[in-house]
Amino acid sequence: MSQIIKIKINPMILQWAREEAGYQQPADIAAKLHIPTERYIMWETNGKEIPLGMLKDLANHYKRQLAVFLLPTPPPKLKKPKDFRNLAIGQAELSTDTVLAIRRAYKYLELARELSSSEFLATQYSWKVEMDAFVKQEKKVHANTITDWLRGKLKITINEQQAFRSYDEAFRKWRSSIERELGIYVFQFALPEKELDGFC
Repeated sequence: MSQIIKIKINPMILQWAREEAGYQQPADIAAKLHIPTERYIMWETNGKEIPLGMLKDLANHYKRQLAVFLLPTPPPKLKKPKDFRNLAIGQAELSTDTVLAIRRAYKYLELARELSSSEFLATQYSWKVEMDAFVKQEKKVHANTITDWLRGKLKITINEQQAFRSYDEAFRKWRSSIERELGIYVFQFALPEKELDGFC
């Protein structure tokens, strides 16, 4: 008869992992694991007697490496974008799919920064100095002036834009230009349609 390996962890890490994955209540993840909520709450309370197989299942649901649960203290919490959704939607917590997309975006940006030198980033974002000048002038600058400036930066003319044959082509062209000319990375994830259209 094989022996079940049980692990002891810092229970605060289990709570951190659940909340960072977008599961607001212990009952939500307990249902996914097909275990009583009381059992899961006990793990989050004392961190003892967690079967290794169950810890692997938790890592899978929380989209974390198993080693994360063996850390002595919880990592920093994810910094979520400011919520500009309307009140009816904004009062609801973000879903697990949306939280995962935000986590992935941060990870990709972190990798991009690691691969880029500070000199490259300074050059890539040199346009920001010009943008700041517009902001300082506040309402004195006409909207068309900013629009013309931005279109010039993105290097897509009105005629080119009107020649786009589909939404997909328009997205690809604008995305490519924003990344190439402004150094702003654009990631595309599947998101709950009724929850939000995007984030930055």
